[in-house]
Formats: sequence, structure tokens, C-alpha cells
Amino acid sequence: MDAAIKVVESAAASTGRDPSGIGMEGRVRLTEEVSRAVDDIDRWTDADATHISLDTLTQSCEPVAEHLRRLAEIASDLRLT
Repeated sequence: MDAAIKVVESAAASTGRDPSGIGMEGRVRLTEEVSRAVDDIDRWTDADATHISLDTLTQSCEPVAEHLRRLAEIASDLRLT
């Protein structure tokens, strides 16, 4: 990830843009282990991600309420609620 960040920073600087003005989006796939998603989100946060997408669609969560339950659990673990 460090190498990729340096590429973006270098490209921004070469065009006269402030690299700090460019956001970074992390993507996290929800697995059966909610704690793993929380750890992945923490790693993206530590890497200064400005946005994080959380994909619950790779899991067979039926009905939609199960997706929402898992998202609520993650939000609680991250102390967002």
C-alpha cells in the first residue's frame, strides 16, 4: 500500500495538485468473522483512508435484515453508535 500511495502522491505533485487533497477509499469484504472486518477497517483508518466501502454482498445474508444486523455490529465494535 505504501508504494501505491507514493505513486498517487507523485502523480498529484507532478500535475501541481496537493496530494493531501486526494482521498483514498478502502474496501472491506465482510466475512463470517465480523472482527476481521473491524480489523481491516482499522488498518484502512491507520493508512489515512478518507472513505471505506463495506461489502456484505459476498455473504449469503438472508434476508436484508441480516446485512443490517452485521453492519450494526461492526458500527458498534468501531464505537460509531
